[in-house]
Amino acid sequence: MNSVSENLQAPPTTRDQLEERMRFEELLSELSVRLINLGSEEADTALEEGLRLVGKFARADEVRLLSVQERESAHRVAYGWVAKGTPGDLACSSQGFFDRFPLAVELLRAGKPMMYESLDQIPSRAQAERTYLASEGLLAAIAYPVMVDARLLAVLFIHRFQETRWPNTLTGRLPHIASIFGNALARKQAQEDLHRQLEFEELLADISAKFVNPAPQEIDSEIDQTLARLGRFFEADRVFVARFDNDRTGKAEGFTFGWAAPGISGQDPMLEGAAFDHRFPWMTARMRRRDIFHVPVDPLPPEAAAERAYVRQVGIRSSILVPLAVGGYVTGTVVLDSFNEKRRWTAQLAQRLQLVGEIIASALERKRDFQALCKRDRALKHALDEIGVLKDRLEAENLLLREEIELHQSHE
Repeated sequence: MNSVSENLQAPPTTRDQLEERMRFEELLSELSVRLINLGSEEADTALEEGLRLVGKFARADEVRLLSVQERESAHRVAYGWVAKGTPGDLACSSQGFFDRFPLAVELLRAGKPMMYESLDQIPSRAQAERTYLASEGLLAAIAYPVMVDARLLAVLFIHRFQETRWPNTLTGRLPHIASIFGNALARKQAQEDLHRQLEFEELLADISAKFVNPAPQEIDSEIDQTLARLGRFFEADRVFVARFDNDRTGKAEGFTFGWAAPGISGQDPMLEGAAFDHRFPWMTARMRRRDIFHVPVDPLPPEAAAERAYVRQVGIRSSILVPLAVGGYVTGTVVLDSFNEKRRWTAQLAQRLQLVGEIIASALERKRDFQALCKRDRALKHALDEIGVLKDRLEAENLLLREEIELHQSHE
């Protein structure tokens, strides 16, 4: 491989610098006009066009925005622009990025860019990354963190398939470009979250209406339908209700009601044969305090060995556990699991999901009261039947006794 100095362009002249700076200022102005105060329906087109403008200015082969989920390693290519004649997706901008490039991720999470003009500039401790990039022919790249409120919201990638000298105007003003993209993404995400919240409020109102005064024999069916609607809304793979062994009988099942997406088993042998609170005591203790538990966002300490082993063995990528509470007393939990990919479930939706848990808990309590009343009615009916039998027996015996007395008196 030739040295960088043999392949890179010579430093620009003063006039070239001025023209380059003028082009960059025009780029910033156009990005600002296109991406500031956008509606969510306009954002996708504007963001794609913004990446195209950056790519043209940087003379890049590919420019992409990789969105990052809050506090997790989940990510996806949100927007992209590829120059004409450039090969398809590069793995460094795909969903495998966080696993394949640990050095770059370490820098990005710290708010620092990863930038190189040739593979020789990649640190030796990232030899595996350099080898992979060489095999892909990706000889120059910029990975810039898009930070919003000190949180990594996305990564801006600028790629070239040949060694290059990145314009100083570009590298020095990348924070401005990242800020414009970051603000546009944050506004779009906030609008989407608000729309999602409104959709859930409509779902919650409909669920509440169905549980206002259901017939006791219809409660099980209504709960199953509610779990299915929650699973589809939250894009979960499995939703189930687990009831705690609050009577300490040891007879509570792992899960009582459940729904599973197509292709996902509705059975879980690891949850059968023991009460949920017996199997997962650390997690249960938190939910008895009415805490909402998130997996894998919430850390699992050493004392949560059973919970950690279960999550790892079953392959849960994301999960929410919401306590079932009636009158401040927790009787179980509603669990939403995702196995195929990590999900972004906002704190606002999780909090409102707790209301669904309370609705289901109240319905189960009404069903339990009805069953107890039916049991008492059956016991009372049985007692009355026994009293009737005894009454009939006594009357028969009384009649027989009278006949014997009359017979005896007649004989005398």
